[in-house]
Amino acid sequence: MKKITILLITLLLAFLLVGCKELTGEKPSESNNQTNTGENSQTGDNTGEGENGQAGDNTGEGENGQAGNNTGEGENGQTGDNTGEGENGQTGEDTGEGESGQAGEDTGEGENGQTGEDTGEGENGQTGDDTPVVFTVKFDSDGGTNIVDQEIEEDGKITKPDDPEKESYSFDGWLYNDIAWDFENDTVSSDMTLVAKWVLLPLYEAGITNTIEQVTIDVGDELVLYEGISAIDSYGNDVTDLIQIEHQIEFDDNGCVTSAGDYVVKYTVVIDNKEYTATRNIIINEVIVDTTPTEYIISFDDGTVTKQYENSKWTQEVFYSNWQATSGQMNCREKNGVKVVNFTSGYNTTFRYTYRDGELLCKANNITFKAGNYYSPNQPIPIKIIVIDEEGESHYVVGDENSFYTFNPTDGLVDQQLIFNEVKVTAFVIVCKGGAQAYQYLYLSNITLGYDKDLVIPDDNGGNNNPGGESGDNQDDGRLNLLADLPASGSDYVSEYWTCEQYSSGWRKVDTVQMRSRTRSNITVTNFATVTVPSRYTYSKGGASLGTFNKISFKFANDWNPTDEICIIMLLTDMNGKEIYLFGSGSGYDKIPVQSLTAYEFEFETTEIKDVQIMIMLIQSSVSSSYLYMGDAYLSLEE
Repeated sequence: MKKITILLITLLLAFLLVGCKELTGEKPSESNNQTNTGENSQTGDNTGEGENGQAGDNTGEGENGQAGNNTGEGENGQTGDNTGEGENGQTGEDTGEGESGQAGEDTGEGENGQTGEDTGEGENGQTGDDTPVVFTVKFDSDGGTNIVDQEIEEDGKITKPDDPEKESYSFDGWLYNDIAWDFENDTVSSDMTLVAKWVLLPLYEAGITNTIEQVTIDVGDELVLYEGISAIDSYGNDVTDLIQIEHQIEFDDNGCVTSAGDYVVKYTVVIDNKEYTATRNIIINEVIVDTTPTEYIISFDDGTVTKQYENSKWTQEVFYSNWQATSGQMNCREKNGVKVVNFTSGYNTTFRYTYRDGELLCKANNITFKAGNYYSPNQPIPIKIIVIDEEGESHYVVGDENSFYTFNPTDGLVDQQLIFNEVKVTAFVIVCKGGAQAYQYLYLSNITLGYDKDLVIPDDNGGNNNPGGESGDNQDDGRLNLLADLPASGSDYVSEYWTCEQYSSGWRKVDTVQMRSRTRSNITVTNFATVTVPSRYTYSKGGASLGTFNKISFKFANDWNPTDEICIIMLLTDMNGKEIYLFGSGSGYDKIPVQSLTAYEFEFETTEIKDVQIMIMLIQSSVSSSYLYMGDAYLSLEE
């Protein structure tokens, strides 16, 4: 009993000694009280030894030298309840340690020095409960291209993805809770979704739209400066109300301009901090009040019935080879209770009557009067009515340069209104052409020139201003009829467009009538008289253009004397003086043989024609004169 007591005390002291060393931090040495040694010098109290070092209740030692109180040990150094130590020097209360360093309930330490309460440690230092936390980051592209989710550890940073794309928009970054995400500095602390921010791309060119670059008005006219001006931003929004206007135009209270001049209006608008400008020219004309009279009456009230009408404002002319002054062709009469004047249309003679009264009669676009033609039954009167403007230009109201209109017989005076384009009239002209049978008279009452702004001006005076007559020109096909005013067969042909000259040491005009109308092959023709000296017949309009043509056609006959040959040169002259020969040349004549009416046709380069010339001469004739007959003569423009 005494020995047992001593043994227990000894064990207790040994236990206390070991505990004190652990409390002071000392590492147990490779030997202890009552130590058994083996190959690797493991010791332990009451130790059993073997190759693998397994022990029972007490301590066992093995190749790797693991020891422990009441410990079972082996090659891998697993231990039980208390402490085991080995090659890697791990210690710990109630710890199992070995080459791989796995620990049990409490703390274990290893080569890498990891420690922890209730931790298992080994050569690689893994711990038990410290697994990283991972969060999911989603990307909402809001209609743009898809972006893949990312898995990010807690406090980690998101990898910035490629920018998404969206039609008509520009990408402007990622937002989290409406705040821009900073990929360089912001970190993840939870599952989250980033939302794409988009900016609508500009669809329009911002600025001012100036659709009216210049405005011309008169003083007193209303002017709206915003009219025709607008502005849009880059998205097509109307921002016209933002336009600021700079100008120096003066207005009255009604918005009408009050001063003449040339002005520049500047328009300015600021869009997205950028200034846009435009300008407009405003021309304001001073109003000139036209004081020109709008009515003028040519009265015959000063005439004495049955007497010649004499008034110095009227001039009278008769045409032979040119216009010559005459008198006594106007007589005052009374018809249907109205005082009238008759304008003579002589036997195969053309008369021209012109009225002037100072510089200007009035501004006019119509003429009204009463007209009658009943002196010679069934005899129409070819007439022209002309007004002359301030520049001396003729405006044909009835007829035209090349033709007359016929005023047919009437039972009495007929009211007439002739409409034409506005003219400031300085002279009024009536041309009357006589027939082959007898003198005729055109009766006119007071003639009134007037202006009516509401009148519809006809496109063609011939269709609207034909006072009971019809055209004698037959030019509906666009041709120029060189014989349009040819009288009936058997009459002298006196035309204001045809002239006759004979050569005797130079060309000299012949004042006596050299042309008469005849009939050949059932058509009316004119004869050109020819003698043994050259005669030249010229169709012209005093040097003015006849028109643009490329073809001439006509018919010639030489049948008055069966033995005659007529020498001829026929040519056209253009506006530049170039001669186009049809018969003959500059150095010689061709001959027209004896023949019945024969058609001729010549084509030439399209040109503007000034005149037509026919030079003829009789040779080897048994008589002193002969005739070349011409009919159906036209200048035309063919496609």
